Amino acid sequence: VIAESAELTEGTSKWKSINLDLFESGENNALYITGAPGSGKSTLAKELSVKYDAKIITLDNSWLGGIVPGDDMDRGGDWFENEFWKAYPKHKKEFDGCMSYIEAHKDDPYAAEGFEPGQAEGKGSYYDDFISYAFEYAKEHEGERFILEGIQLADKDKEKGYYCAEEMGDKPSVIFMTTPIKGIVDNMSERDAEWGEPERSKADMRKQAVRNIKNVKGLEKTLAGKD
Repeated sequence: VIAESAELTEGTSKWKSINLDLFESGENNALYITGAPGSGKSTLAKELSVKYDAKIITLDNSWLGGIVPGDDMDRGGDWFENEFWKAYPKHKKEFDGCMSYIEAHKDDPYAAEGFEPGQAEGKGSYYDDFISYAFEYAKEHEGERFILEGIQLADKDKEKGYYCAEEMGDKPSVIFMTTPIKGIVDNMSERDAEWGEPERSKADMRKQAVRNIKNVKGLEKTLAGKD
């Protein structure tokens, strides 16, 4: 079952839902939401988490040195990070080490990039284990509902394709297909400023925005069996 919406709340992001009825009925306990930055993922996740009494797993936190747990309370808090660290104590040590490194180099906007362990994607990395455990955790807790949200669901490898496509399959998903480029760029600028990131050119952010949208559309085609 695929549904479409011309817009969501005050935005103009077009989105598609795949088998959302399976989440609504409780047949599937996990819902996946992805789209470009600023498309409305987090807003929708919060609305649906209240409606269906579901816990949010924010996949932005899969990047070591990205969002610091505690700063993300309005989008789900740090409950899942604590569960993740219980399952992977080595990554808790990495996270603590990264936070200490950033604190010691707080005048350097590239500090997080200077902390190597767990940064790269790949088997055994902080990123890979976080994403994998999010799927695993939802499966193991069938009596609860979860919303996994993030652009990370549309991450793609040139050779292997979409990391999460096989796991997502025909399960309940909401995919924000198109988002105004300006909205994505504005969102990136706001986040960079909020997180103390180095200032990027508008041209670079536009290129990233186009890549994000391309990946999201490609994921939808893959899930729909069109690719």
